[in-house]
Amino acid sequence: MLAALPPCTFVARRHLTRRTAAAAMRVLNSGPVELDAGNALQLSQHLQSLILAVKSDCMSEDGSRVDYAHAASSPTFADFSAGCRSLQTVEVEQLGSEAERRCFFINLYNALTVYGLCTLSPLPSSPQAVRDFWDTTALQIGRWCLTLNDLEHGILRGNGAHPAGRAPHWPPGDERVSLSLPLEPRIHFALNCGARSCPPIRVFTPANLEVGLAAAAAGFLERETEVTADSVTLSSLMLWYAADFGDTQEAVLARIAGYMPEGSSKRTALLRLLQTAGQLPPAAALYNATAGRLLPTLMKWGAVHVRFAPYDWSLNNAT
Repeated sequence: MLAALPPCTFVARRHLTRRTAAAAMRVLNSGPVELDAGNALQLSQHLQSLILAVKSDCMSEDGSRVDYAHAASSPTFADFSAGCRSLQTVEVEQLGSEAERRCFFINLYNALTVYGLCTLSPLPSSPQAVRDFWDTTALQIGRWCLTLNDLEHGILRGNGAHPAGRAPHWPPGDERVSLSLPLEPRIHFALNCGARSCPPIRVFTPANLEVGLAAAAAGFLERETEVTADSVTLSSLMLWYAADFGDTQEAVLARIAGYMPEGSSKRTALLRLLQTAGQLPPAAALYNATAGRLLPTLMKWGAVHVRFAPYDWSLNNAT
């Protein structure tokens, strides 16, 4: 039932002192601003389009691998860097709707991941090989200096607890909490951290946000989920972030089924499995009382036999 948490969760902010974090912080967009930032959302979309253009020049045929070394030297990378520097002048508070803010931060997270990896030399074998990658890779966005973990856990997950902990990402009273958005669980199928098992990158705008998130969730779950007559195998993302999808195993699995494509045989099989599930195993209460208390984000044990596929953290590099 219990899959190993990714090593990055144990070297994240829990073990990073403020002094260490400040000393190690890599703010990638420092320097003179050359472009007028204009509208924050338009700039975010422009940056995401640029980074996708950089990647398209050096992707494998199926789009699952990237030659990061070539990407860093591509003609569009200089434009992308200049665009990132313009973020220093953006006022995030001017973004109007919740959809605008969600698009802005999803796009920035994915762009920052690729940007951070492209600027590393030598290129790591995995983002996990870069010490505190998610806690020290950052952008200056207006008056806020925000890391990858800030964007994911503080903002996009509604200031939720990291999978390795119980406390909110930002403590009560931290003014950055004002940036937090209501949790939309499907963001987990839209964020790419540079690992081979991550979902692919998409460009999100308020006009395509709902359709894009639905497609991202359906595509990822259809690809990563396997259902038999008596068990289901899920991506480990669904273990680490189960609490974002529901309070019980049955609730999580029902929501997963709801995200899967209409007419999917896997969706039908999963719903049938839920309908025929029997009694809770005897050890379920003990597991939920211990693991659930220590790491409340983990999926609880239920009547369905759930397995979690190993997560491939190796870099999605083409070479």
